[in-house]
Amino acid sequence: MEFIEGCKIDNLEGIEAMGFDLKTIARELNRIFCKQIFEHGYVHCDPHAGNVFVRPNPTNGLKPQLVLIDNGLYREYDEEFRLDYANLWLSILNRDEEKIAYFSSKLGCSSHRMFSSILTARAWDTDLNSALTEIEKHKLQSALQEKFSEISQILQDIPSPLILLLKTNDLIRHLNVNLVGGIPIDFFTMTLKYCQESINQKLIAESGGSFTVRFRIFLNDFFIHIKLF
Repeated sequence: MEFIEGCKIDNLEGIEAMGFDLKTIARELNRIFCKQIFEHGYVHCDPHAGNVFVRPNPTNGLKPQLVLIDNGLYREYDEEFRLDYANLWLSILNRDEEKIAYFSSKLGCSSHRMFSSILTARAWDTDLNSALTEIEKHKLQSALQEKFSEISQILQDIPSPLILLLKTNDLIRHLNVNLVGGIPIDFFTMTLKYCQESINQKLIAESGGSFTVRFRIFLNDFFIHIKLF
């Protein structure tokens, strides 16, 4: 048992009083959960504001440290699931509809376009590198009303481990909205980075560190970044 000093992540005045920038806190929050989901496969699935504290880093008080408490709802994801989920996100960010459909199906969802929108909280045909506009917000609200039964069926059909990740995504999204007014555009850049790194590590391990595979990965990463950014 440990007493955690600091303030809850939704205490914006308290965070700023410690001298920390809210965008920095949002970026660190997103980094932590990208690493948990795509790299470690061991995820705190209940990151609401009362379970995430901000404090000065004990080794460097000029930097913030986020502390996750109430560890009763961690979920462990095996390598196959973690890589399928990473490949799904990578396909969404790369706008590869064939692969989006394939990996959505592997994860238990046949309605890949709707599932993509559920994951990103963005319209299917939107540019993820652009800020969320009022027009897109209205479009999403209308789709939620019109497609409510389809969305409900998707949530009933997909496996419970994936439901927990969707819940985690929603909670992280809510914290981002509170911190900086919405999901930062660089969230998707960070997601891309950790998805690609996770997939690359598997390819390199399977090839025994082959130079050819490493070079192919380098070229693939290069062209994906050009296409996206």
